Amino acid sequence: MTALEVGQETLVEEAKALVPLIIEHRQQGEADARMPRPVLEAAGAAGLFRLFAPREVGGHEASLPVAARVFEVIATADPTVAWYMVNSVAASHAVAYLSPGHRDELFAEPDRHFGVCVAPGGRAAPRGNGFRLEGEWPLVTGVLDTRWCVLSGLVMDGDQPARVRGLVDLRRFLVPTELLEVETIWEDATVMRATGSHRVRLASTEIPGWSALDMTTPPETDRPLYLLGSLMSTMTGNAAVPVGILSSALDAAANELGHKVSATTNRAATSSSATLEMIAEADAALRSIRAGLRSAAAELWDAAESGSRGSNEQRSALFGYQHYAAKVAREVISELYGRTSRAAFFRGHPLELGLRNIHAVNYAFETIRLVQHSAAMVRMGHQPTIPGE
Repeated sequence: MTALEVGQETLVEEAKALVPLIIEHRQQGEADARMPRPVLEAAGAAGLFRLFAPREVGGHEASLPVAARVFEVIATADPTVAWYMVNSVAASHAVAYLSPGHRDELFAEPDRHFGVCVAPGGRAAPRGNGFRLEGEWPLVTGVLDTRWCVLSGLVMDGDQPARVRGLVDLRRFLVPTELLEVETIWEDATVMRATGSHRVRLASTEIPGWSALDMTTPPETDRPLYLLGSLMSTMTGNAAVPVGILSSALDAAANELGHKVSATTNRAATSSSATLEMIAEADAALRSIRAGLRSAAAELWDAAESGSRGSNEQRSALFGYQHYAAKVAREVISELYGRTSRAAFFRGHPLELGLRNIHAVNYAFETIRLVQHSAAMVRMGHQPTIPGE
């Protein structure tokens, strides 16, 4: 094993070491609808928010197979922390497009997470060497504690979107959080509460040209992770989150049912064929989505290390996997929730948390269903339908 591979494996062990702290503060995050400060600081110090950032800014440039394992470990403890990690992917990859001075500005505080919103809520008008940007974005995770946000928006040509290379000119804008008006709406949320996801607005503001990124173009940094592009890193993290949520829910159900005796029949749950089959099938489902994700990530990473972006089939495998993993996890957790114990009906029980969080993840993935459709198109012999793919 090379020194780089050893260092990457250390990331998994460091993630495991954070699990007790994350679990200890999970209920605080639920109560406050905000990431607890001790968790935020420990995760940042461990480099979880720069998992995919270049080495030049203290990033880990984690391989996709290792990253999948790190995301799963953290999501098993608390998926809201893993969601912060996913939200930091865009900024981490953005660094590969920036000059040294600008990337150092973005990562001046390297342990901080980043906010992101992929909904194209912004409208940008060219102004000299920059743009005048304004807009509203519905949800930005962790915005109260971040220094920079990556916000999607359209470059306009008059009243119509501008076009580049035959496509609508959709950019990712790097915006200092201090310029944003934050409307705090998450206190009434019932899912993924510790993400602290709030609505933001930006009044018409001049921003420099370097901060308006077209990330469908090749980056300046051509190492394997950046050759693959930010979508592949995002898909890896997205798919690993439901794996972690299911892992936690299954552990809770198995432990509870392993010692449960029915108050009406006085029979142990372990004597019920239906219960045993449910747990065995849930375990098989977990192993299946975990192995499938790791296999798809490893195959694509091998291609990247040989200097290739991977085939359409290899890339689309990750596109399709996030939705499949989320669907399987939702179905299995729903059954575990309904058939384990009445204790799961009370707020804060691991199965109750798992149920509402996995439904939230499934909803979030509905907003990017086009990537699954693109994967299906490739499987049916067509070209991918995602710009830049």
